[in-house]
Amino acid sequence: MPDATIIIPQHDCAELTLAAVRALRSRESQRWPIIVVDDGSSPGPAAELGQLPGDVQLLRQPHRGVTAAWNLGLRHVSTPLVVLLNNDVLIDGAWVDRLIEPLRLSSAVLSGVELRQERAVPAAILQRLGRTEFLAGWCWAFRAEAAREVGGFDSTLWLYFSDTDLQVRLLSSAATAAELAVIGPLPLRHVGHASTRFLPGRSVQWHADRARFIAKWAGDRR
Repeated sequence: MPDATIIIPQHDCAELTLAAVRALRSRESQRWPIIVVDDGSSPGPAAELGQLPGDVQLLRQPHRGVTAAWNLGLRHVSTPLVVLLNNDVLIDGAWVDRLIEPLRLSSAVLSGVELRQERAVPAAILQRLGRTEFLAGWCWAFRAEAAREVGGFDSTLWLYFSDTDLQVRLLSSAATAAELAVIGPLPLRHVGHASTRFLPGRSVQWHADRARFIAKWAGDRR
């Protein structure tokens, strides 16, 4: 039985989601459970999702952002492990087993494809958090129960910084020394902002989410 579920959030740009799912099904020998969460797409792209394979679970919500989509997907996961995958990722081989192996071995709290330097948060906040590097949010994995125990994603962070926020809480709540596992290179390529660059008000939302994140962690409210 597969021990990980892949959650793919999406808003419009259904062709990216369909391509990612088809690549997963053709490249992976294991038929991993896949949950696609449609975040209030317009009618055309929403209808295109009817082309998803029958064994892919499709969830729909009003347009509330990627954080709400992640939380909705997480509530429907029945496997021990969760993989979050952006829909604008090109897949050219099998990779899921390698990504989640550190979680299976209990040698890591989080596993991802690359580290990113957090440059948008003041140094004083990063010092409080105890780290300056986090896993890139376009493909990473964690234990489902651990995420539920800390309350899932912070829904006040609508689009940005919610992945950083959950990583901080998972690492700080770990009973043992918390580690990030970086697995790679994997046969994946992130196109980058292919599904968000057309969102109206994206810059305004970034600044709003950043301000909320900083205010939250300045007071260390977990």
